Amino acid sequence: MKLSKGNQKVVDVLRTKQLTYLIKPFREMVELSKLGKIKIHKMTWKVIMRDINNEHIARSELENMFIAYFVNFGIFVVKKRIKDKRVSKERVKSHREHKKSLGYTQLSVMVSEENLDRLKRFKKKRKMTYQEAFEFMIRKL
Repeated sequence: MKLSKGNQKVVDVLRTKQLTYLIKPFREMVELSKLGKIKIHKMTWKVIMRDINNEHIARSELENMFIAYFVNFGIFVVKKRIKDKRVSKERVKSHREHKKSLGYTQLSVMVSEENLDRLKRFKKKRKMTYQEAFEFMIRKL
């Protein structure tokens, strides 16, 4: 479904405010309105556009406003779950411990921008990882 210019602006603002989970319900609301299944009052659209054009409106206020309209029109909104980052941190921690038990050590190196570009080209040309590139250079010493 192609959106009008005003509706596309609403979608763009929802993206910039990082409220992408509200885009699909908004499109559904517009489609139901066009099909005549729900009647959205003209003042409702004016309030939505006024808040969209207001640069100083907080993200939470915008989110609450849209959710209130969706609930009013019977449109179901599903907020994405926030992933528990502790799980991935534990996975990375166990991976690093495993590598340490195998005798690997993490190395941090300060490299100039020119040398980094040369290293990237070298790595790409030979289709190597950074680890393989360092091993190659050390063997050539």
